[in-house]
Amino acid sequence: EIVLKGGYGPVCDGQLLQIEQGAMRHDARFGDFYQVWKVSHEDPVTREAIEHYLEGLPGVGEKMAAAIVDQHGLDCLSKIDRDPNLLLSLRGISTSKLEEIMPVWEDLRAERKTRLYLSSLGLGDSSSGKVIDHFGASAKSILENDPYQLTRVPTIGFRQADLLAQKLGISSNDPRRLAAGVEFLLEQGENDGHICLTKEQMFALAPTLLTRDGLRPSP
Repeated sequence: EIVLKGGYGPVCDGQLLQIEQGAMRHDARFGDFYQVWKVSHEDPVTREAIEHYLEGLPGVGEKMAAAIVDQHGLDCLSKIDRDPNLLLSLRGISTSKLEEIMPVWEDLRAERKTRLYLSSLGLGDSSSGKVIDHFGASAKSILENDPYQLTRVPTIGFRQADLLAQKLGISSNDPRRLAAGVEFLLEQGENDGHICLTKEQMFALAPTLLTRDGLRPSP
């Protein structure tokens, strides 16, 4: 048994986690534990985790969740994503019950897929949760259009957004990157007590922030 500590969000029995950053630690009172700094959640793959996920739907209890897995297998989530009417084959799920379930299913599916997308870009579960809280179901399309929108999320700054943007192929001279960098420098200046920065000050500060892989952005 290994004790994990860290901000990795809610988990359930059987859920698969990928621990990307962490280290063993010792507490004089509680003993050894693994301090987690970055975790990504994978789509549920075990029976226990899938059933727990299904139990989050209105009117779907433990027995019905088990029946869904029994009938449609461990890939039932993707099957229901493609054809929600599969649920009508189960005793206890009528057309009216399916209409009640589907809005919640859509919300859960959107969050599940967004978390997997953000995880693929290197965001840990804690940061992913904040992104989803801020942007909702539109998070993926917003970040695909402009990954620097991440700077709107509390505790996620320009540098973290810039790393993600690189993974999406955003060039060092991209106008979205330069605009986000300038805004970041202005916010830093405000935090340092300035009410403005001159163009000359900005040109002096920007290269340090915006130079990537030895390439300085063009003026």
